[in-house]
Amino acid sequence: TSMNQWFVVRDGREVGPLSAQQLKELASKGRLRPADLVRREGMSSPRSARDIKGLPFLGLPIDSPAAEAGT
Repeated sequence: TSMNQWFVVRDGREVGPLSAQQLKELASKGRLRPADLVRREGMSSPRSARDIKGLPFLGLPIDSPAAEAGT
């Protein structure tokens, strides 16, 4: 079960470990943004949160390409 622990990297700091459920809750509340970097335990490098399937980002339909203004 330790492989299901996630870490969020923001402003050079890593936050976690978080469960997959916690990650989904953060996304749905707008506290995890599509551009944030996330890493699962065992991953060599972090990936954009938008690349992680099943995260329900606030204001975005699930599984749609994230359109971000200003990037």
